[in-house]
Amino acid sequence: MKNKFIAVTLLAALMLTGCGSSASSTVESTASSSPNTAKSEAATPTAGTLSVSESAIDDTEFILNTDKAPLVDADPVSGDYGDYITLADYKGLDIEVSADTPIASGMMVNIDYRGTIDGSSFDGSDASDCELVASADSLFPGSGFEEQLFGHKKGDTFTITIDFDSSYWDSALAGNTVVYEVRINSIYKQSPDIALQSVIDQSSVKQYPKSLYESWKAADSSMGSLTAGTTAAAEDGENTYGMEESTVEDIIYTDMKKDLVCRAIMDEEGITESSSEYQDAERAMLSKFGFASTDDMLDVGYSNAEILSLIENDVVLSVLVKYDSEA
Repeated sequence: MKNKFIAVTLLAALMLTGCGSSASSTVESTASSSPNTAKSEAATPTAGTLSVSESAIDDTEFILNTDKAPLVDADPVSGDYGDYITLADYKGLDIEVSADTPIASGMMVNIDYRGTIDGSSFDGSDASDCELVASADSLFPGSGFEEQLFGHKKGDTFTITIDFDSSYWDSALAGNTVVYEVRINSIYKQSPDIALQSVIDQSSVKQYPKSLYESWKAADSSMGSLTAGTTAAAEDGENTYGMEESTVEDIIYTDMKKDLVCRAIMDEEGITESSSEYQDAERAMLSKFGFASTDDMLDVGYSNAEILSLIENDVVLSVLVKYDSEA
């Protein structure tokens, strides 16, 4: 078993699959101003939802935090995060392109899209805040979807029409023409998540609050309830994911470091749970994942640690992008 896994929680990885279904098809794509066309042969989809299994673990190359700073009883309060972490510079990172820059190959793009067949929506036909790399061929493999984003700018809305081949693997779509309405929300030189990870990597933890460790330790069992049936049978010395206990510890320390970085940034920015930035991020998260409240998330097995981490992550991503746009 590799000592590598996801640099956030397994739950977060499972939740970040709302970018639509994967597809391969014969396509004809049209933009709002000048029609573009692309053709491809139908093929078996190559992208899909992450499942938590031994094979998925072995194939994942996210580096874990193996640096174990001491655990202490005291929790950080506003103004004293410097006692817990030396925070790397998070202002003025090179993230977003200028507003008049068109999408080019390799850029990270955030889009909303809605697909219809004969004017009617269908299951899995739409997504909001879907992030993809232009030309990575990840959203609809083999379709040329990403290439039809080229040349568009932030704020543009246009349509992409995909003619699914009769041999397409999904019988509900095979032989149908799907019209996708697309909006470009943001264009990045690098993903804000990657920028945040660089801040995390360059920050240095002095000590961890013991309460944070305990909350992430408990989160491991709550994640198990959400992924029942997707894991290999547990073996002696391994948990229900089939991971070695040392790997589980590395995951916990990875999540703790991310939380400390995010909370230290929020503290410097004066952002609390009652701040509009936090409330906006919470509402956006609930909407994105289809919950009415955080209590509903708790009811189905998500832990407080996971929920807080997801919200704080989005708050800090907005902070990074804000300082980038002001630079």
